[in-house]
Amino acid sequence: MNRKQQTLRVETDEGGIELLRSEGLDVTVDLVASAELHQAMARAEGARRAGVVEFGSSGYPGIPGFACYRTVEGTYQTMDDLVAAHPGLVEIDAIGPSWKKNPERRARLRDARAAHHQPGHRGR
Repeated sequence: MNRKQQTLRVETDEGGIELLRSEGLDVTVDLVASAELHQAMARAEGARRAGVVEFGSSGYPGIPGFACYRTVEGTYQTMDDLVAAHPGLVEIDAIGPSWKKNPERRARLRDARAAHHQPGHRGR
């Protein structure tokens, strides 16, 4: 959003463009940014189909073409590593199946003050 120029940049498709125009808005397409986006999406799709695994700067598996975003597996590995590093602070719960029928998990963070006072906690 550029308030000075009174412009808003959005990612949309032809249907979205038509909807914006039907609301009386002027629409222009940034052809350079659109081409860059389409190229990035094509690279990501090609990598996904080829089974390429990219690792982000965190060291966890990322989405091909967007390695800064962790895959589900990378997210679950992060959760497991947090539990291993901080067993009194992080717990993993099963929360039911995903829309693909895969088991979903969540990390729960406990109150650090309560964990600090647990027997056996040495503090740091």
